[in-house]
Amino acid sequence: MDRRFYGGFTAMGNPEQIIKAGEATRFSSDNQPEDSPRNTGPISKYLREIGDATELVMTLKITKPDKNGVPTTKESTHRIETIGGATIKKMLATRLYQQAINGDTTAAKIILDRTEGRVPQQLNLGNSDGSPLDIRDMSSLTIEQLRAIANGEA
Repeated sequence: MDRRFYGGFTAMGNPEQIIKAGEATRFSSDNQPEDSPRNTGPISKYLREIGDATELVMTLKITKPDKNGVPTTKESTHRIETIGGATIKKMLATRLYQQAINGDTTAAKIILDRTEGRVPQQLNLGNSDGSPLDIRDMSSLTIEQLRAIANGEA
């Protein structure tokens, strides 16, 4: 019987049998776990949902081994409540403005990019000296002429 080494496993049989045997566990759009992060939608949707809230309660569970190697779990709950019914987005924007006023240039750049639009980048499509590009039809040139141009001789 044919023995081959495949990705850390020794498989018996011919390659066609191995491929056929792996079809049931192969990843595909149909073979995805029910609670896959791919099934929750884009993160921007989740962030908008949180941003529109006026109250956010998070429970964190941290499990790690103690000195004896026994897993122990600590749980803590954190509550964020906005003032006066403002959304979390508005509170974040207010905090961003506070940081910019206190001299944080990154915060100031974010605010200006979002409110005024990004500054357009200059794009020079000409030669390095600023002159326009010289566009020539080279389809009728011979190989020797093209080589001379490529070598800077023409």
